[in-house]
Amino acid sequence: MPKKFPMKTSPALRGALAMRRFGKEWEYMEKIFGAYWERNDASVGELAGLKLIAAELGVDQAEFESWSRVMRSATSSSRKPTAGLERGVFGVPTFFVGEEMFWGKDRMEFIDDELTSPTPPRVRRSPSTVAG
Repeated sequence: MPKKFPMKTSPALRGALAMRRFGKEWEYMEKIFGAYWERNDASVGELAGLKLIAAELGVDQAEFESWSRVMRSATSSSRKPTAGLERGVFGVPTFFVGEEMFWGKDRMEFIDDELTSPTPPRVRRSPSTVAG
């Protein structure tokens, strides 16, 4: 467990959107998750630390910062966040395949299995169908 927990994740998430512009979103996410969860490096919660990750991936730090600020403008709102909350999101990383939610870096293999399964993605069960 990282010493600084929880941390603000919006800078890292906006950085992931910025890295999409450079075709390096996946590599970026792997690096920030590894830094935080495996090496206890909370600098990935701040733009300065994220710029270093971008540079490691060959992206100009100023360009990364510029795109991160664009993403901040695009994702900041005075409205309440609803879509994620309505689906039950409570942490990062959270992924959905169909209605099935996967949370945590250690669940990435489960997502791969779900995506490559010959059967359709699972459908969310109501609480009444799970009890028994």
